[in-house]
Amino acid sequence: MELYIMTYVIHWLMALFFFLLLPFPFILKGVNGEQKFWLLNVYRWIFHLSHAGVIISLASGVMLADTYLSSWFFAVMILWLVISAMLGFTAKYARIIREGGAVSVIEERRLFWFSLALSAAVFLMFVVKFAPWITGDLT
Repeated sequence: MELYIMTYVIHWLMALFFFLLLPFPFILKGVNGEQKFWLLNVYRWIFHLSHAGVIISLASGVMLADTYLSSWFFAVMILWLVISAMLGFTAKYARIIREGGAVSVIEERRLFWFSLALSAAVFLMFVVKFAPWITGDLT
């Protein structure tokens, strides 16, 4: 029982890192110049922590799962893969823009769209997580 509670707490703490990713594309769209580089430097650490959070939340989520053959578990695993991919692409283009001298408009657009897809996937993960509570189907 104690292991379950500790795993649950760790799983929710990792969700905080993903919650911090939600406003990134909207803040990114509103800044330019030096503010953009400052934002990318701040989010650099959030991206690193989120990468660790992906692995830790996967492990803790598998430990918390009651059944591995449900449609809910399948949806969560698909969203986990999408979040992992979008997080990788977002971090990649943020690094390219942060470290590159001459940044093209294409790279900035890719960063925005990948981060927007990441935010949408994280939002969907929260919806899938809370959907059983909202509908009352906690079985």
